[in-house]
Amino acid sequence: MNKIFLSRISFYVILTFIFCLLGLIIIWSFHFNKIACAAAIVVLSSIYIAVTKSFLLSSLSKKYKSQAELLCEIFKKYGDIIDAPSLESLKQKNLKFEDIKNSAESVSYRIAKKYQDGKVRVYNAYFPQSDDYAGNGTILGYVQDTTEVDILKERILIQNAQLSSIMNNLPFAIYLKDVDGLFVAGNQKFAELFKVKSEDLVGKCFADEHIQDCAEKIKDEDISVIHSKKTLISEFKIPNLQKENIWYRVSKSPIIGPNQKILGLIVIIYDITKEKELELQRDTFVATLTHDLKTPTRAQLTVMDLLLGGSLGELNDQQKDMILQVKNSNIYMYNMISTILATYKSDASELKLTVENFDFFEIVNETCKELAGLADGREQKIVLKSELKNPYIFGDKLQLKRAVTNLVSNAIIHGFEKSEVIVYLSEKRNNINFEVKNHSHYIDDERLSEIFEKYKTVKYAKSNKASTGLGLYLSRKIIKLHQGKIFAKSWKDQTCMFGFSIPKNLSTKLQQTK
Repeated sequence: MNKIFLSRISFYVILTFIFCLLGLIIIWSFHFNKIACAAAIVVLSSIYIAVTKSFLLSSLSKKYKSQAELLCEIFKKYGDIIDAPSLESLKQKNLKFEDIKNSAESVSYRIAKKYQDGKVRVYNAYFPQSDDYAGNGTILGYVQDTTEVDILKERILIQNAQLSSIMNNLPFAIYLKDVDGLFVAGNQKFAELFKVKSEDLVGKCFADEHIQDCAEKIKDEDISVIHSKKTLISEFKIPNLQKENIWYRVSKSPIIGPNQKILGLIVIIYDITKEKELELQRDTFVATLTHDLKTPTRAQLTVMDLLLGGSLGELNDQQKDMILQVKNSNIYMYNMISTILATYKSDASELKLTVENFDFFEIVNETCKELAGLADGREQKIVLKSELKNPYIFGDKLQLKRAVTNLVSNAIIHGFEKSEVIVYLSEKRNNINFEVKNHSHYIDDERLSEIFEKYKTVKYAKSNKASTGLGLYLSRKIIKLHQGKIFAKSWKDQTCMFGFSIPKNLSTKLQQTK
């Protein structure tokens, strides 16, 4: 290419030099006569232009008469046409000048060129449709090196294939949607679960198309995930084609791009119908069992009260102490049975509150006294501290006492022996805060995040007391129903704190739950 270009430049320089020399000779011959010199220069310029044009046209006609010769000049060697999307596949890849010149469409094709170092580069040749081709048999087009672009395209195709393979081999349904809630892609499990074709949903709102009953809730959750940039897990009950209720657990996570911009959402769907059925069977069995245990436990408490009251004869101090320990154990058993039954009832139907105005400090103090025997068995001491100026609160006295009992007994059971359990009451603005702190094993963040779930227990419990894994779960439901917040904290110095904060004056909203 450079040699051809230099040879043309050399020809033009020599030609120009000769005509300039002839011009000087003519001027000198006419003794600098202006009219004669002007006429001679005009004639000489016309000859120069004619010779130059003739050379260019003949050169173009010779060099660019066919595309193969044009590419030979560019690449020094004609490459292999690897793709011809137009002009009848470039006449079966036997391209001729007349094919392009006479074509009514733009022509493009790709060329693979192998160089001396063994590397192959790919070029894209393009010849736009034009009616302005010169009558001398030439055409206009360009050739672009697209090797790097092709490499990137190939990498993207490989990554897409890998991603599709991963998604389609996952054991659960998964799909992607953009920030507007429009479907982007889904795996095979998703298509099988909802009996749809993923390609038919692209650009549509899946909720509006197939689960209208939950569409508004899904949209609200999408907005929440986009704003918080955090994963949200929820459960849905959706009827299938046979009108059977199917339970799904849905996990939504944001797809975060550069500059923390939300690009869309990734949604994972689990069919938990069987899990829910087993949970219902377990709850029914436990509720039936505990209901049968409640009556004899209550009867045992009544008999021990009669013994301690001297109705069956006087007892010495040692006998009273032994019966009192048995009574305290029975009280704990009775409370545990009540918790199980309350949980079952709250899950079977919405928990209802009976709101009244009462002294919150009084029920906390009463609870601490009732659990003193449980603490004594572990050589622990319950310390109650209060900074309440006005301890009165509107709420369900029985349910809040149950929540307090669950949290304090949890601190006793899981606390170290010969340690203190500190119960602290305070108020801030219109809220009452309840906190119970103990010395126990450190609970990592993962376990803390699920500790208020049903049937979750702390693995470090060494007490011989049984645990249902329902106390904290029920407490959360009670506090949430009181428009409050429950929390759990743990530090590596082996200190843990559980508690809640509830408003004092939400009687109107609470009474609506009756």
